Amino acid sequence: MAKRTTAPTVRAFPARATSLASIRRFIEQRAAEIGVPRSRRQDIVLAVTEGCSNAIRHTTTAEVTVSWEADSGLIVVYIADDGIFRRPSPPPAGIGGFGIPLMRALADELAIREGTQRRPGTIVRLTWRLGEPRLPPAGGAPAGQKDGEAPRTTRRPAERPAERRPAAHA
Repeated sequence: MAKRTTAPTVRAFPARATSLASIRRFIEQRAAEIGVPRSRRQDIVLAVTEGCSNAIRHTTTAEVTVSWEADSGLIVVYIADDGIFRRPSPPPAGIGGFGIPLMRALADELAIREGTQRRPGTIVRLTWRLGEPRLPPAGGAPAGQKDGEAPRTTRRPAERPAERRPAAHA
């Protein structure tokens, strides 16, 4: 895979389920442009689609903004809305509630800043380190966190914090 730097690309989409196909095409095209292998592209597209779907379903936003950044083998995607995060009630057994664990399993790092009444706007940051072997996701939720509950940040156990901080997004 070519490890080349691309300028951040930001696109806004209406917060409707019908926008998910356009979001998938946007992410697929960005990943293909830098030579991400097809199987890894599928993981990235699925995780971003899930994050956008959550923004559409679980916040009060009119628009979802997706930002793509790729630099020297590091891909960072931000999903932002201007809504208020509404933690869904537990779904019936076996129905729903798998979005955050799915994103955690597909990305190398997941961070969520939940929008509140005082500070609207939920931001999800998904990070992939390309060219490094993928580690399996850690089993279960960290201590003090329920399965399916949004973590502040999760990383695979053997990973060190990133040395480069992505640009802040509002």
